[in-house]
Amino acid sequence: ATHEQHILRDVAWACATSSIFGASTKMVVVLRDFKNWVASYIKMAERDGKSHDELINDEKIAIYKDHCKFFFESDGIEYILFNRWFSSEEYRRELAERLNLTFTDAAIDQKSPFGGGSSFDKMEHLKTASLMKVNDRYKRMESHPVYDRIIKENKEALEISNEIFTNSD
Repeated sequence: ATHEQHILRDVAWACATSSIFGASTKMVVVLRDFKNWVASYIKMAERDGKSHDELINDEKIAIYKDHCKFFFESDGIEYILFNRWFSSEEYRRELAERLNLTFTDAAIDQKSPFGGGSSFDKMEHLKTASLMKVNDRYKRMESHPVYDRIIKENKEALEISNEIFTNSD
């Protein structure tokens, strides 16, 4: 299940008290850099005809920061840095090994049609997903007033994101 919109402590509690998950269940958090995360949420709101505040607001940003704060003391949490996962086969291999999974890139070029596809590319690149410029989305949004406001108002989220993604490449 995805818990992108939940505080990690709440997710851990739900797993620990569930009869479905065993005590050895490992929490995996996929983390994207703040600039591209914001850019994608803004584009998703526009694509889906929703207000920006409906998809990206103080509550969502607080959850993003919550997901970041355990990175340097992960204590049983396996972080997947989306930017590296997308661009590095070696990183995907290492992750598969750490998670005791069999590595395969068999579907690396297949984009899921779930949710209408990419917030930027929609259903383009359905069979060429590795060609998408997902780590550079923010560049297309830098002059967007909502993007600019969110980035300027959330220096803490930007700083921790930069620290994670700069020190982890």
